[in-house]
Amino acid sequence: SAIRGGRQEGVRSRMTHPVLVGRCDWSGAGTTLGLSAYTGNAAQDGLAATPRVTLFDLHGRAQRDGFDLRALWVRGRLADAGPLSDALGLVGGERLGERFGGGYVELSLDLAQDLWPGSRWGLQPYARYEVYDTQDDVPGGAEGPGNARTIVTAGIAVRPHPSVVLKLDRQQRSNDARTETGQWSAALGWLF
Repeated sequence: SAIRGGRQEGVRSRMTHPVLVGRCDWSGAGTTLGLSAYTGNAAQDGLAATPRVTLFDLHGRAQRDGFDLRALWVRGRLADAGPLSDALGLVGGERLGERFGGGYVELSLDLAQDLWPGSRWGLQPYARYEVYDTQDDVPGGAEGPGNARTIVTAGIAVRPHPSVVLKLDRQQRSNDARTETGQWSAALGWLF
């Protein structure tokens, strides 16, 4: 979960610490490459710590002749992770890591145009490889081996309409603690 617990939700959000966010993309010939960054003070009222969250990512996508290749790599840092963990009363493997990150690469191929030229349908087998660690370099604590994960996914997406997708996939999940198990997933998506 890395920094997820530090977010404010909806109507309870307060803007006491503005952040800086930036993104730069290059696009051409069916390809997009880019990078983005985020940095900001994540302090909450009443905490002695002044943590700063910083995120960087590199992302890209290439599409050609039914092939779709996507990739993302992100790296984050939580400054003052030790004092923040102390202020929140976190001990051992619950303590916050100073660094976290991960990424994925995914490849899919739309077979519908080859099988049924001119069809609005899509039929895309896909595969994705993901690796991430949400708790790296833990000051005053221990890294939880269950937080370093690898996921290999293989599946198929069917698009009966350009705005609707039905997906079925199999994920083989693993972590350094050997506590993950594989799973089947089914999904229905609608773009509106």
